[in-house]
Amino acid sequence: MVNPFLAGETPPVPVLVIGHRGCAHVPENTLQAFDRAIALGARMIEFDVRERLVVSHDPTRQTRPTLADALRFLKSKDVFINVELKVDGLVRETLRLLRKHDLIERTVVSSFLHDQVALAKRRCPELAGGVLSQDRLMDPARYVREIVGADVYGPGRAVYQAVRGVGVHVWTVNDPKEMKRLIAEGATGIFTDYPERLARLAPPRSRG
Repeated sequence: MVNPFLAGETPPVPVLVIGHRGCAHVPENTLQAFDRAIALGARMIEFDVRERLVVSHDPTRQTRPTLADALRFLKSKDVFINVELKVDGLVRETLRLLRKHDLIERTVVSSFLHDQVALAKRRCPELAGGVLSQDRLMDPARYVREIVGADVYGPGRAVYQAVRGVGVHVWTVNDPKEMKRLIAEGATGIFTDYPERLARLAPPRSRG
């Protein structure tokens, strides 16, 4: 299997429903949140990884699963995975665990730390890399592909722009009207706290 989020590959669906930290219906970044998001229609589960490979957005929280726990849980689920690296120094162990669980081809490793995405891609070209940005880039496709060497552009919803040549996964959108607009403008994936809202709108058919 080839990772469908690599640049030049065909995405599995026209618009990917991405469960942001699982979903907002239960405590985020937990196995329960991941399971609930899948039940609500998420095709990809996104979660954050910090020091000691603990899954958490808030570094003060201590009751979250480890990356190993999350991957072990998601391996048996029919979903893709987005691992967001929140700090430096996690690439080697993240790649080791993804290989151990045979999940490289189902995973995007993303970050606002673009040097960490570049490092992950150099060490594992078959992994998809995602470049997160809260700023509007002058030429997103060129920056993602040629400068970082990644595959997916991840703009915040406030700076979204249509881009050709790379996947565009927009974060974080909870308003159905905004979801409809982004779908019409060519977004290939949308992060949301409420996967069921996007699942009702996203075209179900595969491209190709």
